[in-house]
Amino acid sequence: MRFISGSTITCCDGNFPYKNVSAVRISLTCKEEIGNIKGEIREQLRLLFEQDKELPLFAISFAGIPRPGFYEIEDMAEEFCKVCKQYNLGNQEKPVILIMEEDHGKSLGQALRRKLKHDCNIEGSILSIDCVKCKSGDYVDIGKPVSRGTVIPIVVKTLIFE
Repeated sequence: MRFISGSTITCCDGNFPYKNVSAVRISLTCKEEIGNIKGEIREQLRLLFEQDKELPLFAISFAGIPRPGFYEIEDMAEEFCKVCKQYNLGNQEKPVILIMEEDHGKSLGQALRRKLKHDCNIEGSILSIDCVKCKSGDYVDIGKPVSRGTVIPIVVKTLIFE
C-alpha cells in the first residue's frame, strides 16, 4: 500500500529515506491501554527480533485513541519517552518512528519531542505519522519529506508466505 501522510505529522530531522523499517504493532485504542505501552513494545520486540543482537531501526504502529484530549496525549508521550530511554531511540541513527491510524500524529509528536528534551535531555529525531495502518511484521519505506516537510511518502509492505 502507498500512503502520503501530511499536514498533521511531526518530522524532526532524520536521515531520509528509510528503507525496510520493521513495524511493531501494539494495542493502543483507549486511554486505559496507555500504561501498557512499554511492556507491549518489549514483548513485540522479543517476538520479532533475536535478543542477543542489536535492534534494527523499527517503527511503533498502533490504532490510536479516537479524539484524545490533552492529558491522553501527554500520558502517551510520557510512556513513549520511557521506551526511547530504554531502547536508545531519538538520535540520528535510530529516530523515534510512530505510525498511527488516528489523526493525532502532530500533537503526539510535539508532546514527545518536548518530553524527550525536558525529561531525557535528548534533542530527538522524531517522525510521528498519522492516518496510516500497518501490522507487526510489515516493513515500511519512508521517503524524503516534500512540500517543505509537511508531506511524507510512505510504502507499507506485507510479506505473504505460502
